[in-house]
Amino acid sequence: MNETKKMLSACVEQYEEFGYYSLIIDEIEHNIDTKPDVSIESSKALIEGVCKTIVLTLRSSTTRKRIDKYDFSELFKETCSVLSDYSEIEIDFIHRATSLVHYLGELRNRRGDISHGKAAPKEESSDIELAKFVSAITNGIVEYLLSIFMKLDLSYKVEIEYDDNPEFNEFLDEDYELEGIRYSKAMFDQDIVAYEERLNDFIGPEEDNGPSI
Repeated sequence: MNETKKMLSACVEQYEEFGYYSLIIDEIEHNIDTKPDVSIESSKALIEGVCKTIVLTLRSSTTRKRIDKYDFSELFKETCSVLSDYSEIEIDFIHRATSLVHYLGELRNRRGDISHGKAAPKEESSDIELAKFVSAITNGIVEYLLSIFMKLDLSYKVEIEYDDNPEFNEFLDEDYELEGIRYSKAMFDQDIVAYEERLNDFIGPEEDNGPSI
C-alpha cells in the first residue's frame, strides 16, 4: 500500500491526526499471509476511519456522534458528497466504489475476527488471494479520496477561540444563568458547532468576513 502511505505522509504535514492510520496499514500488510480476515477487517477500518476524518474536517455541522451512526456504505457516499462540495469528483467512481465498499462491509461482518466475535470454528474464512485483492482495492479508494482532499484550499478555515469573543460569551451567560456554571463555556466545550452558529447569528452578516469553520 505504498501509494496510500505516501499520501498519508503528505496529509500528516497539515493534518497530524492522519498519522494514526499508519498503524492500520501495518495491520493490513502484516496479516495478509497469516490472518487474511484480520487484514480484510483492517482494510474496512482504514476506509471507514479516513472517511470519518475527512467529513469531520470539512463539515463542521457533523458531529462524531452523528457520523458514528452511519453504516459503512452511507459513510462512504457522505464522504464523496462532502468532497464534491469543494471539488469535482467522478460520479462513476462513486457508484462503482460504493458497491465495492458495501461488499467489503458485508465480508467483514461475516468473517471479521475482531469487532464481531465468531463461534469457533468459523463457518467462513478468507484466503490470501482475497485479502490481497481487498488490500489493493482499499489502497486505490483511500489514495483517491486523500488525493482530492489534499488538493482543497482550506486556508479560510479559522479556529474559534473562546476568549476572543467576550461580548458574545457575556450575552450567552446573561441569557442562560446557571449557578456555578458559565453557559457560554459549557457550550463551547461541549458543542462547538452550536456555539459557532450562535456566534455567527450574534455577529450578523455585515461583520461576518469569511466562511465559518
